[in-house]
Amino acid sequence: MYKMTSCYRRKYQLIAACICTVLFIVILASSFEAKTKKQKKQTTGRAVKVAVIDKTYKAAAGTIRYARYCGMKPVWVHSRNVNPYNYDGLLIPGGGDVDPRLYGSKKRDPHVYGTDYGRSKLQIDVILKFAEAGKPILGICGGEQTINVAFGGTLKQHIGWHTYRRDIRINKKSWLRKRFGERETVYHFHHQCVNKLGKGLRATMWAVDNKQIEGIEHVSLPIYGVQWHPDQMGRRGKEVGQKFMAICREYKKKKK
Repeated sequence: MYKMTSCYRRKYQLIAACICTVLFIVILASSFEAKTKKQKKQTTGRAVKVAVIDKTYKAAAGTIRYARYCGMKPVWVHSRNVNPYNYDGLLIPGGGDVDPRLYGSKKRDPHVYGTDYGRSKLQIDVILKFAEAGKPILGICGGEQTINVAFGGTLKQHIGWHTYRRDIRINKKSWLRKRFGERETVYHFHHQCVNKLGKGLRATMWAVDNKQIEGIEHVSLPIYGVQWHPDQMGRRGKEVGQKFMAICREYKKKKK
């Protein structure tokens, strides 16, 4: 009888030990999963909050949709009194042409359209505010042209209508070279482009067919412009927004 009881006791002890081991493994796995999720959250961080500067919501709406598609948290801004330190970055939409008076010129071509001095001046003022604060800036199509004018550059008022898909060449030092490679087909809809580069800006992308400037960057600040439309390129265009988000996070860490 004693031997049988002792045998059962050892059996129960073995079962209990197995249960404890299993529970320990489950707890350890749960802890590892929670740690992994925490690390992933720390890596991705909260949504990147970007200001989208334009005079009307209608004009900003396309860029706002694109920002959301890329995973950003866009906020429509229509005042030069905006505080750059409340945002992680700035997006400049395209639209009508920059008023030629803002780059020391007159309307020399009948194709110049949709100029709005107040709109262009508003965007330029906000660009310079965000640049002074060291915040990342991305200009899309007309937004690139506005960035160039903000830094004292000029524009070619009419180069013919560039529409649909065209090939561009990307400099090896460009912020998009690793994403797109040396050459990429991108979506266009414009009739103007950068002429004289603004102070501190350099060209990093060009049209393959006519060598015109298709992308600019600041030499020391996180400021970028593309003459084309990543917002019209689906998943491929989404990569541009995601790269910009990564830059916003990187610069935010540097400021901490």
